[in-house]
Amino acid sequence: VRVTLKMTSLVLSDGRPTVKFHGRSLTAFYSETFPEGMHRRNRQMAEAGVECFMLIVRGGFENDWSTSWFWRDDGVYGDESDRHDDMTLDIQAAEILKAKPDAVFMVRWGSDVPKAWADKHPGELQYSRVKGLRREGSYASRLAAEGRACQARAIVRYVESRPWAGRVVGYLPFGQDEGATNLSILDSLFDESPAAVREFRRFLTARYGTDSALQAAWNDPSATLAAAPAPCEEEWNDARHAWMHWPEPNATRRYQDYFLMMREMLIFQRQTELAAVKEASSFAIFAGT
Repeated sequence: VRVTLKMTSLVLSDGRPTVKFHGRSLTAFYSETFPEGMHRRNRQMAEAGVECFMLIVRGGFENDWSTSWFWRDDGVYGDESDRHDDMTLDIQAAEILKAKPDAVFMVRWGSDVPKAWADKHPGELQYSRVKGLRREGSYASRLAAEGRACQARAIVRYVESRPWAGRVVGYLPFGQDEGATNLSILDSLFDESPAAVREFRRFLTARYGTDSALQAAWNDPSATLAAAPAPCEEEWNDARHAWMHWPEPNATRRYQDYFLMMREMLIFQRQTELAAVKEASSFAIFAGT
C-alpha cells in the first residue's frame, strides 16, 4: 500500500505506516500541546532525536484562546504578519531549527470558530436544553464549514510564503474538539441548534421523501418532514427506560436518523477543510485529520 505525493509518501514498512519526505524515512514525531515552555520542550525533543515537529497555529487573537490570526471574524481572514508574541509559526520554526538544523515540520491547527463569529451566529452554535448554548460551532453548520475552509486556505498560503516552507511535510487540521464532541461528552447526545434541526430535516427529506414514509418509519402519525424536531436528552432517556433489551426498529429509528445525519455532517466538515488544503497548496502534500 502506497500513497505517493510530490514530496511526501506514506508507505507500509514492516507492517507499519511510515512517512517519507524526499526519500527520508521519518520515524520520530513530536507535537508540543501547551504554549508555556513550548520552545524549551521542543529543544529537548530535538536533542532526543525527534525529526519532525508540529508547528501549531496558536489562538489568542484579541485574547480569545480559540480565535486565530487566520480567522478573526465573520468573513475576516488574515495571517500572522501582525502577531507580535513568541507563538508565531516563524518563531516556532526558528527555535526548532536552532536545535535541529535538519528538522522538518507538519503544520497543525484547531478549527474552532472565532469568538466574534460565534457572537454573530448563535444559531450556528451547539445547543442543548440541558445546559444551553455552547461556544463551539454546530457540526451541522455549513456556514462554519465555509469559515474553516477559508481559514485553511489562509494558513496554507501563508505557510508557503515562509522561508521554511520547503521543510513542510504536510498539514494536520485537527478539527473542532480534536474529534471528541464535547457536547455529547459534557452536556447531551443531541445538538438542538437551529443549524442541527435544519440539517436533520434535510436529511429526513432526502431519506424518506414524504410525510407518510416518515410516519411509518417512526411509527408516529404526527411526524412531518417540515416540522421534525431534533431529539433531546430527556426524550432519549425516557425512551430507553421503556425499551427493555430489544426495542422495535421503529422505536429507535428517530434517534438512528439523527445520529446518521450528524455522522454525515461531521464527515462533511472534515472533507470540506481537507479539500481547502488541497486547493490552496501549490503542490501535492500530505494532509490528514
